Amino acid sequence: MRAVCVTVDKEEATGSFKSVYGKDLYLRTFEELMNMVGDITRGSDIDIAMDQQRFVKTEVLRDAAQRMAVGCNVKKCDKKVSTDDRAIQVADFVVGAVNHRYSNGDSKYYGMLSEKIVIARMY
Repeated sequence: MRAVCVTVDKEEATGSFKSVYGKDLYLRTFEELMNMVGDITRGSDIDIAMDQQRFVKTEVLRDAAQRMAVGCNVKKCDKKVSTDDRAIQVADFVVGAVNHRYSNGDSKYYGMLSEKIVIARMY
């Protein structure tokens, strides 16, 4: 299993995420995610699970996934409640570990995962 996740600090976003809010922030983050997915999964089938949120409707998410999934076959694309989906729970843990390392200098959990992490970027 490969997981790709993007996290953006909504309060202090930088770069192309600066001054972007609501639906536009979620779609821009999703676009960045799909760019990373395309880099590592060329020619593969992929399933996309996005944590449940109110900004982007499922149909919009699916359309964006199909449009941006260059070289990939999107099999599933849904929004899910994190408490009901282990893959989202794992992504939340990884994102939290990376965030704590870079934002707080706390590498406790990042150290457990570091050999499995291929790319970690902060925006």
